[in-house]
Amino acid sequence: MTPMQALCKTAESPPEQLAVFPIINELVLKLASRCNINCTYCYWFNDPEVMQSPKMLTPEAEKAFIPKLKQHIERHQVEKFRIAFHGGEPTLFPKKRFKVLCLAIRKVANETGCKISFAMQSNGLLIDDEWIELLKQFDVRLGISLDGSQQLHDKLRIDAKGRGTYLKTIQAIEHIRSTGLEVYILSVASEQTEPKALLKHFVEQLNLKDFEVLLPHIHHQNEPATFGHYLCEMFDLYLEEFIEAGVSIRILDDLMCQVIGGKSMSQGYGYVATATLLTDGALECVDDLRMIDGLKAGNINIKTHQLQEVTCDPLWQEIYTSSIHLSPQCNDCEFKRSCGGGPMVSRWSEKKRFDNPSVYCKDYQKIIQHIQKRIMPRVTQLQQTKESQLC
Repeated sequence: MTPMQALCKTAESPPEQLAVFPIINELVLKLASRCNINCTYCYWFNDPEVMQSPKMLTPEAEKAFIPKLKQHIERHQVEKFRIAFHGGEPTLFPKKRFKVLCLAIRKVANETGCKISFAMQSNGLLIDDEWIELLKQFDVRLGISLDGSQQLHDKLRIDAKGRGTYLKTIQAIEHIRSTGLEVYILSVASEQTEPKALLKHFVEQLNLKDFEVLLPHIHHQNEPATFGHYLCEMFDLYLEEFIEAGVSIRILDDLMCQVIGGKSMSQGYGYVATATLLTDGALECVDDLRMIDGLKAGNINIKTHQLQEVTCDPLWQEIYTSSIHLSPQCNDCEFKRSCGGGPMVSRWSEKKRFDNPSVYCKDYQKIIQHIQKRIMPRVTQLQQTKESQLC
């Protein structure tokens, strides 16, 4: 299989009020609100409120979550649900509690018939053999953050004493893979690294096949950055050298899917229907919005509300509404369907809030045009070949 193929109020809120919005089928579950390293660009700790929240998911929030998850699945007939364990650093969470939590969620899945899948994003430094066995036991898809070469990674992803973490991260990845547990890599694009150097480092030196290259989380109040040429160069290398070797780069796979009329799996391209459960039980929208100063969620909490009631939070509603009602400039754009407006955080400005094109608008236009030029002739040729065979 190729990479492309793999491609409000209270707990008694009125049903008609909740029915206006899509059913939540994805949850970012914050197991920990602290981290064992100190990345220079981390959006999570951009918000000082984070350090005031409980260090770990509280037992009270965990106890409330399990029955509310079951009620949510049964009430809304949810067939598939995805839980992403996150932080801070999620492996700071006690392993015994993690096992109990996963067993309880698996019981919900068995009792409801809902297919509940797990993922975890980690820096990998605390993952020992016991963690590996737990991740295998519960079929948790593991993502590890690695930002390219040692020089770049050690500049961006440092520990509390300012020391780089590259070598420890590589050792962790190698050990995890040696046990048969596969990992995907999450990397943040940097203008300090050429795409060719990044891909060759990942694929040829580290023998990685599954990774994501994210654009930095910035918005219109930040210093501008340009990644159009970067993405085009990466796409050419991907198409010509790596895709047939089984390599998968999610941002490029998603953009290709969008160009040929498919649906992106990336959060923020198209409507947003996810929620985040914080360590104190608070429910809010996508967690990367924490990087925006002064943007506050409401008072929805899993201990007092149903899971679907996160859609009653005015900020959640604003995010969802903005994700489907694009700015006038986006609505008039020929690339609207392929771009979807871009990730929500990249649309923010103090003046117009989310009613803006993405800060990466020109970059998306450049890469989409480039992908169209490179792959649409092939798609057309395949369609013509298929039609001639059917005639």
